[in-house]
Amino acid sequence: MKVVSPVPDFLETVTRPLRVKIRFQDRNGLERTMWGEGLMARAMCHETDHLRGGLFIDHLRGFKKEKILKKISKLSRSGMW
Repeated sequence: MKVVSPVPDFLETVTRPLRVKIRFQDRNGLERTMWGEGLMARAMCHETDHLRGGLFIDHLRGFKKEKILKKISKLSRSGMW
């Protein structure tokens, strides 16, 4: 599934799976497994990326990634980021 990032002023398509399976520990420390499809799969991937310290630009390559990093750098130098 392809989705567009909601980060303001930075829109690119990121490919996400239509179905995912995650393993996690619940609040009691018990290991659980959960399946997600469609929008739930997309949300699960999104949140897992954040838990691992990732952002949508980590899924981009080449010119698309360079373009966004250049814009961020320019905004950072001007104090707007």
